[in-house]
Amino acid sequence: MDKNGVTELRPVQKAVWEETIGHGRFNRDICMSSFARSGRTLAYVLVIVRMLSTTTTRDRKLRALVLLPNSDLAMEVKEVFDLWVRDQHLSVGLAAGKSSIKKEISALIKKPKSDGEQPCSRVILLLHEEG
Repeated sequence: MDKNGVTELRPVQKAVWEETIGHGRFNRDICMSSFARSGRTLAYVLVIVRMLSTTTTRDRKLRALVLLPNSDLAMEVKEVFDLWVRDQHLSVGLAAGKSSIKKEISALIKKPKSDGEQPCSRVILLLHEEG
């Protein structure tokens, strides 16, 4: 974490980490509420990146989805994910309606080269604007 400038977790980050990765680990959805600039984004980014980077799969399928209320926030959150996944061999995609749907689909899904081959995801984590 230190390489990205984080030397200590904030309270919301510690709480989410303990509930999902730490000694209180339990597989379930987490809903968090915290004031602005409290570290909520990094709280779930750290957990998702850790879980995806420590589990392997041979399938190139979408493994995580983050829904955000608007495209500006989706782009901001993608920047945070990009910073934390760069050494993890993970890929992050964004579908926020900022370009044509055809362009977004081609950036996210690899089409089969031959009959019998299935389409596969180019990304394992997708950020998407709700709506």
